[in-house]
Amino acid sequence: SPAKGKAAVHQAATTAQDEQRVRAYWTPERIAALSAPLSKNPPLDRADGARWKGDGAVTTTVGRLFFTDHGEDASCTATLVKSANHSTLATAAHCLNNTDLLGDHDEWQSNLLFVPGFRDGRAPLGRFVVRQAVLNSIWLENDQMDSRTYDAHDQGFAVVGRNERGKTVEEAAGAAQDIAFDAPGNRAAYAVSYTHL
Repeated sequence: SPAKGKAAVHQAATTAQDEQRVRAYWTPERIAALSAPLSKNPPLDRADGARWKGDGAVTTTVGRLFFTDHGEDASCTATLVKSANHSTLATAAHCLNNTDLLGDHDEWQSNLLFVPGFRDGRAPLGRFVVRQAVLNSIWLENDQMDSRTYDAHDQGFAVVGRNERGKTVEEAAGAAQDIAFDAPGNRAAYAVSYTHL
């Protein structure tokens, strides 16, 4: 197995011009192309996955993370977590850095845009451009072939700038989720994410 990793940091959109370019890239049409259901079958509520019917902080702290992966537009789920900068998201490492389908050509994602509370193509709290991505450097060695080694490192963090109205994401959301490290694995937990059916 790989040696213990260090934090790998990627500077994404670091200037106001970079942020404007990313916002301009994500047109309503681009977002709609990623939001269309892949099936006409409605989602089923089951023990292994159900639509979120509640309200509260989940509706404002969980959102879609849009990005470009090896030239293809894609999206993931990201969650706003409590942090000193009031602007940190937790997401999967592969949403920030990934290889191509063959496990080659490791690249950092581009055009990273977070939309908290995303629903039906709307951005009720604004759009936040990712300024910095952070993950365990072990993930950068991922070759898509050794899931036992690398899947345990498929977590990352992103720091976003302010929205179009000058608010931090935590100011806009009105909350942030707690995050725990090295907690026992036998506790009940909810995993909230966007899915394509």
